[in-house]
Amino acid sequence: MANQHTTNGRSKAPLYLAMLSLTAIVACDLEPEQDDDEDRTIITTVTEDGIYEVDATPDDELGAREPERLPPLLARVQRGTSAVEWRAPDDSRGEVMLMISGTEADTPIIDMDTAETLSPVEAWVAIADAPRAVPERLLARATEADLELLDSPARIDSLRAEVHEKVAQALELGYDGAAAEHEPHAWGTCTASQVATARSVYGKGYTSAATCGNNTGLHTTHRDYWYCNAGDCDYDLALTDIATGACMPTVTGGAAIVGDLTAVTMRVNAWNNHSFSTPSHRIRGFAYECHGDNPVQVHMDYGSDDWDWNLASGYYVGVTILGSPMLPGRAKAINIVSLGSWADGIGQSGASYKSSNFSITSNAAPGDHGIFCTDAQKRLDMEEGPTGNGHEWCIGSCSVGNCWDY
Repeated sequence: MANQHTTNGRSKAPLYLAMLSLTAIVACDLEPEQDDDEDRTIITTVTEDGIYEVDATPDDELGAREPERLPPLLARVQRGTSAVEWRAPDDSRGEVMLMISGTEADTPIIDMDTAETLSPVEAWVAIADAPRAVPERLLARATEADLELLDSPARIDSLRAEVHEKVAQALELGYDGAAAEHEPHAWGTCTASQVATARSVYGKGYTSAATCGNNTGLHTTHRDYWYCNAGDCDYDLALTDIATGACMPTVTGGAAIVGDLTAVTMRVNAWNNHSFSTPSHRIRGFAYECHGDNPVQVHMDYGSDDWDWNLASGYYVGVTILGSPMLPGRAKAINIVSLGSWADGIGQSGASYKSSNFSITSNAAPGDHGIFCTDAQKRLDMEEGPTGNGHEWCIGSCSVGNCWDY
Protein backbone atom coordinates (compact mmCIF):
# COMPACT_ATOMS: atom_id res chain seq x y z
CA MET A 1 0.00 0.00 0.00
CA ALA A 2 1.40 3.31 -1.06
CA ASN A 3 0.73 5.22 2.13
CA GLN A 4 2.01 2.73 4.66
CA HIS A 5 5.43 2.85 6.32
CA THR A 6 7.98 0.24 5.30
CA THR A 7 9.75 -2.27 7.51
CA ASN A 8 12.04 -5.31 7.45
CA GLY A 9 14.80 -3.61 5.52
CA ARG A 10 12.65 -2.12 2.80
CA SER A 11 13.37 1.48 1.87
CA LYS A 12 11.44 4.26 3.51
CA ALA A 13 10.08 7.36 1.80
CA PRO A 14 11.87 10.57 2.82
CA LEU A 15 10.42 13.13 5.18
CA TYR A 16 10.90 16.79 5.97
CA LEU A 17 9.99 18.12 9.40
CA ALA A 18 8.64 21.65 9.31
CA MET A 19 9.19 22.97 12.80
CA LEU A 20 8.05 26.29 14.19
CA SER A 21 10.75 28.39 15.82
CA LEU A 22 8.82 30.95 17.85
CA THR A 23 9.93 31.97 21.31
CA ALA A 24 6.81 33.70 22.65
CA ILE A 25 3.05 33.54 22.42
CA VAL A 26 1.23 36.86 22.65
CA ALA A 27 -2.45 37.75 22.55
CA CYS A 28 -2.64 39.40 19.14
CA ASP A 29 -3.02 38.70 15.45
CA LEU A 30 0.01 39.29 13.24
CA GLU A 31 -0.27 40.73 9.76
CA PRO A 32 0.91 38.49 6.87
CA GLU A 33 4.65 38.76 6.30
CA GLN A 34 6.29 38.55 2.87
CA ASP A 35 9.65 36.78 2.71
CA ASP A 36 12.48 38.20 0.65
CA ASP A 37 12.00 35.30 -1.73
CA GLU A 38 8.94 36.11 -3.81
CA ASP A 39 8.15 32.39 -4.12
CA ARG A 40 7.95 31.96 -0.33
CA THR A 41 5.08 33.35 1.74
CA ILE A 42 4.55 32.55 5.43
CA ILE A 43 1.38 33.76 7.11
CA THR A 44 1.41 33.37 10.89
CA THR A 45 -1.46 33.95 13.32
CA VAL A 46 -0.51 34.06 17.00
CA THR A 47 -3.21 34.12 19.69
CA GLU A 48 -3.30 33.43 23.40
CA ASP A 49 -4.53 29.92 22.58
CA GLY A 50 -2.22 28.84 19.79
CA ILE A 51 -0.13 29.46 16.68
CA TYR A 52 -1.31 28.76 13.13
CA GLU A 53 1.14 29.03 10.23
CA VAL A 54 0.69 28.68 6.46
CA ASP A 55 3.90 28.22 4.47
CA ALA A 56 3.83 28.39 0.67
CA THR A 57 7.42 27.26 0.15
CA PRO A 58 7.44 25.26 -3.12
CA ASP A 59 8.00 21.56 -2.54
CA ASP A 60 11.17 21.51 -4.63
CA GLU A 61 12.79 24.05 -2.28
CA LEU A 62 12.22 22.11 0.95
CA GLY A 63 15.59 20.39 0.77
CA ALA A 64 16.62 17.04 2.22
CA ARG A 65 13.97 14.94 3.94
CA GLU A 66 14.20 12.35 6.68
CA PRO A 67 12.59 8.88 6.98
CA GLU A 68 9.31 8.19 8.70
CA ARG A 69 9.40 7.82 12.48
CA LEU A 70 6.59 5.92 14.17
CA PRO A 71 6.25 4.34 17.63
CA PRO A 72 6.47 0.52 17.83
CA LEU A 73 3.50 -1.39 16.40
CA LEU A 74 1.32 -3.18 18.97
CA ALA A 75 -1.52 -4.43 16.75
CA ARG A 76 -3.11 -3.94 13.32
CA VAL A 77 -6.45 -4.57 11.61
CA GLN A 78 -6.78 -4.11 7.83
CA ARG A 79 -9.65 -4.49 5.37
CA GLY A 80 -8.89 -3.41 1.82
CA THR A 81 -7.29 0.02 1.93
CA SER A 82 -8.76 0.71 5.38
CA ALA A 83 -6.53 0.01 8.38
CA VAL A 84 -6.25 0.65 12.12
CA GLU A 85 -2.92 0.51 13.94
CA TRP A 86 -2.15 0.60 17.68
CA ARG A 87 1.27 2.18 18.32
CA ALA A 88 3.04 3.31 21.47
CA PRO A 89 6.52 3.99 22.84
CA ASP A 90 7.64 1.52 25.48
CA ASP A 91 7.50 4.25 28.15
CA SER A 92 4.06 5.64 27.23
CA ARG A 93 2.48 4.66 30.59
CA GLY A 94 -0.68 3.25 29.09
CA GLU A 95 -1.31 5.81 26.36
CA VAL A 96 -1.59 4.37 22.86
CA MET A 97 -1.75 6.15 19.51
CA LEU A 98 -4.58 4.78 17.39
CA MET A 99 -3.94 5.47 13.70
CA ILE A 100 -6.94 5.16 11.36
CA SER A 101 -6.13 5.20 7.64
CA GLY A 102 -7.60 4.36 4.25
CA THR A 103 -9.19 5.73 1.09
CA GLU A 104 -12.74 6.54 0.05
CA ALA A 105 -12.80 3.21 -1.83
CA ASP A 106 -13.33 1.24 1.40
CA THR A 107 -15.58 1.79 4.40
CA PRO A 108 -13.66 3.14 7.43
CA ILE A 109 -13.17 0.45 10.08
CA ILE A 110 -13.87 2.89 12.92
CA ASP A 111 -14.30 6.65 13.33
CA MET A 112 -12.22 8.81 15.65
CA ASP A 113 -15.10 9.92 17.90
CA THR A 114 -16.11 6.33 18.63
CA ALA A 115 -12.51 5.23 19.13
CA GLU A 116 -11.95 7.87 21.80
CA THR A 117 -14.68 6.34 23.97
CA LEU A 118 -12.72 3.05 24.18
CA SER A 119 -9.62 1.74 25.88
CA PRO A 120 -6.91 0.38 23.54
CA VAL A 121 -7.98 -3.21 24.27
CA GLU A 122 -11.69 -2.37 23.93
CA ALA A 123 -10.95 -0.90 20.49
CA TRP A 124 -9.41 -4.23 19.42
CA VAL A 125 -12.33 -6.23 20.81
CA ALA A 126 -14.79 -3.94 19.04
CA ILE A 127 -13.38 -4.18 15.51
CA ALA A 128 -11.10 -7.24 15.17
CA ASP A 129 -12.31 -10.39 13.43
CA ALA A 130 -11.05 -12.43 16.41
CA PRO A 131 -11.93 -10.15 19.33
CA ARG A 132 -10.49 -12.35 22.10
CA ALA A 133 -7.18 -12.97 20.28
CA VAL A 134 -5.59 -9.73 21.48
CA PRO A 135 -1.98 -9.41 20.25
CA GLU A 136 0.52 -9.96 23.05
CA ARG A 137 2.04 -6.47 23.01
CA LEU A 138 -1.41 -4.90 23.26
CA LEU A 139 -2.65 -7.41 25.84
CA ALA A 140 0.29 -6.45 28.07
CA ARG A 141 -1.38 -3.04 28.47
CA ALA A 142 -4.77 -4.46 29.47
CA THR A 143 -6.41 -3.10 32.61
CA GLU A 144 -8.40 -5.19 35.09
CA ALA A 145 -11.57 -3.96 33.38
CA ASP A 146 -10.20 -5.11 30.00
CA LEU A 147 -9.47 -8.59 31.36
CA GLU A 148 -12.99 -8.83 32.78
CA LEU A 149 -14.36 -7.88 29.35
CA LEU A 150 -12.32 -10.60 27.64
CA ASP A 151 -13.76 -13.18 30.05
CA SER A 152 -17.37 -12.28 29.16
CA PRO A 153 -18.63 -13.33 25.69
CA ALA A 154 -21.91 -11.50 26.36
CA ARG A 155 -20.13 -8.23 27.09
CA ILE A 156 -17.94 -8.67 24.02
CA ASP A 157 -21.01 -9.12 21.82
CA SER A 158 -22.66 -6.08 23.40
CA LEU A 159 -19.60 -3.88 22.88
CA ARG A 160 -19.20 -4.94 19.25
CA ALA A 161 -22.87 -4.23 18.52
CA GLU A 162 -22.66 -0.81 20.19
CA VAL A 163 -19.54 0.20 18.26
CA HIS A 164 -20.99 -1.09 14.99
CA GLU A 165 -24.02 1.16 15.51
CA LYS A 166 -21.87 4.20 16.37
CA VAL A 167 -19.69 3.74 13.28
CA ALA A 168 -22.81 3.49 11.11
CA GLN A 169 -24.02 6.78 12.61
CA ALA A 170 -20.64 8.35 11.88
CA LEU A 171 -20.94 7.40 8.21
CA GLU A 172 -24.36 9.04 8.10
CA LEU A 173 -22.85 12.15 9.69
CA GLY A 174 -20.39 12.52 6.83
CA TYR A 175 -22.70 11.60 4.01
CA ASP A 176 -25.86 13.23 5.42
CA GLY A 177 -27.60 9.86 5.41
CA ALA A 178 -26.70 8.83 1.85
CA ALA A 179 -23.40 7.65 0.41
CA ALA A 180 -21.94 10.05 -2.13
CA GLU A 181 -20.77 8.67 -5.45
CA HIS A 182 -17.01 8.30 -5.65
CA GLU A 183 -15.58 10.87 -8.01
CA PRO A 184 -12.35 10.70 -10.01
CA HIS A 185 -9.44 12.71 -8.67
CA ALA A 186 -9.85 16.31 -9.77
CA TRP A 187 -6.60 18.21 -10.29
CA GLY A 188 -5.92 20.43 -7.30
CA THR A 189 -9.20 19.80 -5.47
CA CYS A 190 -10.89 17.64 -2.86
CA THR A 191 -14.01 15.91 -4.18
CA ALA A 192 -17.36 15.87 -2.40
CA SER A 193 -16.91 12.19 -1.56
CA GLN A 194 -13.46 12.85 -0.07
CA VAL A 195 -14.93 15.61 2.11
CA ALA A 196 -17.69 13.21 3.21
CA THR A 197 -15.13 10.54 4.09
CA ALA A 198 -13.07 13.04 6.09
CA ARG A 199 -16.14 14.22 7.99
CA SER A 200 -17.20 10.64 8.76
CA VAL A 201 -13.80 9.54 10.04
CA TYR A 202 -12.99 12.71 12.01
CA GLY A 203 -16.50 13.32 13.39
CA LYS A 204 -17.22 16.24 15.70
CA GLY A 205 -13.93 16.02 17.53
CA TYR A 206 -13.89 18.34 20.54
CA THR A 207 -16.41 20.70 18.90
CA SER A 208 -20.21 20.81 18.74
CA ALA A 209 -20.51 20.10 15.00
CA ALA A 210 -18.81 18.01 12.30
CA THR A 211 -16.78 20.57 10.35
CA CYS A 212 -13.73 18.63 9.10
CA GLY A 213 -13.56 19.35 5.37
CA ASN A 214 -14.24 23.06 5.81
CA ASN A 215 -11.58 25.71 5.19
CA THR A 216 -11.91 28.05 8.17
CA GLY A 217 -8.43 28.05 9.72
CA LEU A 218 -7.89 28.46 13.47
CA HIS A 219 -10.75 28.87 15.96
CA THR A 220 -11.50 28.57 19.67
CA THR A 221 -14.57 26.36 20.13
CA HIS A 222 -16.81 25.07 22.92
CA ARG A 223 -18.64 21.78 23.44
CA ASP A 224 -20.97 20.86 26.31
CA TYR A 225 -20.89 17.51 28.11
CA TRP A 226 -23.77 16.55 30.44
CA TYR A 227 -23.49 14.82 33.83
CA CYS A 228 -26.59 13.22 35.38
CA ASN A 229 -28.13 9.95 36.58
CA ALA A 230 -31.47 10.17 34.81
CA GLY A 231 -31.77 10.45 31.06
CA ASP A 232 -29.27 10.45 28.23
CA CYS A 233 -26.10 12.07 29.58
CA ASP A 234 -22.47 11.81 28.57
CA TYR A 235 -21.24 10.94 32.07
CA ASP A 236 -22.69 9.84 35.40
CA LEU A 237 -23.08 12.34 38.23
CA ALA A 238 -21.84 11.18 41.64
CA LEU A 239 -24.65 9.84 43.84
CA THR A 240 -22.91 10.67 47.14
CA ASP A 241 -19.79 12.40 48.32
CA ILE A 242 -16.93 9.90 48.46
CA ALA A 243 -14.72 12.33 50.39
CA THR A 244 -14.11 11.81 54.10
CA GLY A 245 -16.47 13.81 56.32
CA ALA A 246 -19.89 13.92 57.93
CA CYS A 247 -21.63 15.46 54.95
CA MET A 248 -22.96 12.68 52.72
CA PRO A 249 -25.63 14.13 50.43
CA THR A 250 -27.70 12.11 48.00
CA VAL A 251 -28.27 13.47 44.50
CA THR A 252 -31.89 13.89 43.44
CA GLY A 253 -33.09 12.27 40.24
CA GLY A 254 -33.39 15.58 38.41
CA ALA A 255 -29.89 16.82 39.17
CA ALA A 256 -27.68 17.62 36.18
CA ILE A 257 -24.65 19.77 35.50
CA VAL A 258 -22.72 20.76 32.39
CA GLY A 259 -19.02 20.66 31.57
CA ASP A 260 -17.95 23.26 28.98
CA LEU A 261 -14.91 22.01 27.05
CA THR A 262 -12.81 24.73 25.43
CA ALA A 263 -10.72 23.60 22.46
CA VAL A 264 -8.60 25.17 19.75
CA THR A 265 -9.30 23.76 16.29
CA MET A 266 -7.84 23.93 12.79
CA ARG A 267 -9.92 23.20 9.68
CA VAL A 268 -8.19 23.36 6.28
CA ASN A 269 -9.27 22.33 2.78
CA ALA A 270 -6.51 23.81 0.62
CA TRP A 271 -2.97 23.52 -0.69
CA ASN A 272 0.21 24.88 1.01
CA ASN A 273 1.89 23.68 4.20
CA HIS A 274 -0.10 24.21 7.40
CA SER A 275 1.14 24.08 10.99
CA PHE A 276 -0.77 24.29 14.28
CA SER A 277 0.87 24.58 17.72
CA THR A 278 -0.59 25.03 21.20
CA PRO A 279 -0.19 23.61 24.70
CA SER A 280 -3.07 21.21 25.40
CA HIS A 281 -4.34 18.35 27.55
CA ARG A 282 -5.02 16.24 24.44
CA ILE A 283 -4.56 16.59 20.67
CA ARG A 284 -5.99 14.66 17.73
CA GLY A 285 -5.11 15.13 14.06
CA PHE A 286 -6.35 14.14 10.61
CA ALA A 287 -4.82 14.53 7.13
CA TYR A 288 -6.24 13.58 3.73
CA GLU A 289 -4.14 14.05 0.61
CA CYS A 290 -6.95 14.53 -1.86
CA HIS A 291 -4.64 15.21 -4.80
CA GLY A 292 -0.88 15.48 -5.29
CA ASP A 293 2.05 13.95 -7.14
CA ASN A 294 4.17 13.12 -4.07
CA PRO A 295 3.38 12.02 -0.51
CA VAL A 296 2.27 14.66 1.97
CA GLN A 297 4.40 14.62 5.11
CA VAL A 298 2.42 14.62 8.39
CA HIS A 299 4.01 15.49 11.75
CA MET A 300 2.51 15.50 15.25
CA ASP A 301 3.95 16.30 18.69
CA TYR A 302 2.32 15.59 22.06
CA GLY A 303 4.66 16.33 24.93
CA SER A 304 7.83 14.29 24.44
CA ASP A 305 6.17 11.96 21.91
CA ASP A 306 6.14 12.70 18.19
CA TRP A 307 5.56 10.83 14.95
CA ASP A 308 5.85 11.30 11.17
CA TRP A 309 3.85 9.72 8.37
CA ASN A 310 4.19 9.71 4.57
CA LEU A 311 0.70 10.00 3.12
CA ALA A 312 0.18 9.04 -0.53
CA SER A 313 -2.30 10.73 -2.84
CA GLY A 314 -5.85 9.53 -2.21
CA TYR A 315 -5.18 8.35 1.36
CA TYR A 316 -6.16 9.73 4.76
CA VAL A 317 -4.81 9.15 8.25
CA GLY A 318 -6.33 10.15 11.59
CA VAL A 319 -4.55 9.83 14.92
CA THR A 320 -6.09 9.93 18.38
CA ILE A 321 -4.73 8.95 21.78
CA LEU A 322 -6.32 6.20 23.89
CA GLY A 323 -5.52 4.92 27.35
CA SER A 324 -6.15 7.98 29.54
CA PRO A 325 -9.34 9.98 30.18
CA MET A 326 -10.10 13.11 28.21
CA LEU A 327 -10.95 16.25 30.21
CA PRO A 328 -14.73 15.59 30.46
CA GLY A 329 -13.97 12.13 31.86
CA ARG A 330 -11.76 13.59 34.60
CA ALA A 331 -14.30 16.05 36.07
CA LYS A 332 -14.76 15.84 39.86
CA ALA A 333 -18.53 15.81 39.38
CA ILE A 334 -18.26 12.15 38.38
CA ASN A 335 -17.14 11.28 41.93
CA ILE A 336 -17.79 14.21 44.31
CA VAL A 337 -20.98 16.26 44.73
CA SER A 338 -20.69 18.24 47.98
CA LEU A 339 -18.56 21.11 49.24
CA GLY A 340 -18.71 22.66 45.78
CA SER A 341 -16.33 20.05 44.35
CA TRP A 342 -18.68 19.36 41.44
CA ALA A 343 -17.78 22.87 40.21
CA ASP A 344 -14.04 22.16 40.06
CA GLY A 345 -13.05 22.09 36.42
CA ILE A 346 -9.63 21.55 34.84
CA GLY A 347 -7.54 24.57 33.92
CA GLN A 348 -4.75 25.19 31.44
CA SER A 349 -2.03 23.59 33.56
CA GLY A 350 -1.00 20.32 35.17
CA ALA A 351 0.93 17.19 34.23
CA SER A 352 -1.28 16.43 31.21
CA TYR A 353 -0.95 19.97 29.81
CA LYS A 354 1.75 19.47 27.18
CA SER A 355 3.14 21.13 24.08
CA SER A 356 1.36 19.83 20.97
CA ASN A 357 1.78 20.36 17.24
CA PHE A 358 0.19 19.15 14.02
CA SER A 359 1.84 20.13 10.74
CA ILE A 360 1.83 19.31 7.03
CA THR A 361 4.64 19.69 4.47
CA SER A 362 5.11 18.75 0.79
CA ASN A 363 1.68 20.17 -0.04
CA ALA A 364 2.79 23.29 -1.93
CA ALA A 365 3.32 21.99 -5.47
CA PRO A 366 0.94 22.88 -8.32
CA GLY A 367 -2.08 20.59 -8.06
CA ASP A 368 -1.56 19.70 -4.39
CA HIS A 369 -4.70 19.83 -2.24
CA GLY A 370 -5.72 18.27 1.05
CA ILE A 371 -7.98 18.25 4.10
CA PHE A 372 -6.29 18.84 7.46
CA CYS A 373 -8.10 18.91 10.81
CA THR A 374 -6.89 19.02 14.39
CA ASP A 375 -8.42 19.70 17.83
CA ALA A 376 -6.61 20.43 21.10
CA GLN A 377 -8.33 20.34 24.51
CA LYS A 378 -7.51 23.46 26.55
CA ARG A 379 -9.73 23.48 29.67
CA LEU A 380 -13.01 22.26 31.21
CA ASP A 381 -15.38 24.60 33.10
CA MET A 382 -18.28 23.20 35.15
CA GLU A 383 -21.67 24.95 35.26
CA GLU A 384 -25.03 24.43 36.95
CA GLY A 385 -27.55 22.40 34.99
CA PRO A 386 -31.21 23.32 34.39
CA THR A 387 -32.47 22.22 37.81
CA GLY A 388 -33.41 25.65 39.09
CA ASN A 389 -33.22 26.08 42.86
CA GLY A 390 -29.97 24.70 44.28
CA HIS A 391 -31.87 23.29 47.30
CA GLU A 392 -33.35 20.65 44.96
CA TRP A 393 -30.00 19.28 43.93
CA CYS A 394 -29.27 17.14 46.98
CA ILE A 395 -30.91 15.80 50.10
CA GLY A 396 -29.53 14.40 53.34
CA SER A 397 -27.71 15.69 56.40
CA CYS A 398 -25.77 18.45 54.64
CA SER A 399 -26.21 22.11 55.41
CA VAL A 400 -27.33 24.34 52.56
CA GLY A 401 -23.78 25.61 52.22
CA ASN A 402 -22.53 22.13 51.43
CA CYS A 403 -25.10 21.59 48.71
CA TRP A 404 -25.11 23.32 45.33
CA ASP A 405 -26.84 26.49 46.49
CA TYR A 406 -24.94 29.33 44.81
